[in-house]
Amino acid sequence: MGSYSYTSPEGQLISVHYTADETGFHPVGDHIPTPPPVSEEIQKGLDLIYAGIRKQQEESAHEQQLKQQQPYNQQIDRHEDNKKYRL
Repeated sequence: MGSYSYTSPEGQLISVHYTADETGFHPVGDHIPTPPPVSEEIQKGLDLIYAGIRKQQEESAHEQQLKQQQPYNQQIDRHEDNKKYRL
């Protein structure tokens, strides 16, 4: 966490406050452009997409769990079978 300031070429005092962590550098300042808010319709669409992704991940995890619970194919003792077919 920190801050710095400087004077722009137009003579305006620019102040920046920031944090930095494992996700990167996060500056905050009045001069930094921010994206417009996401519309309600778009947010609903994104929520549906993320819900579908979560459902797929949960189903995949459940399938993996079921596979781990099933016994491995048992080896069949073919020794007795081989006796039947010997000449």
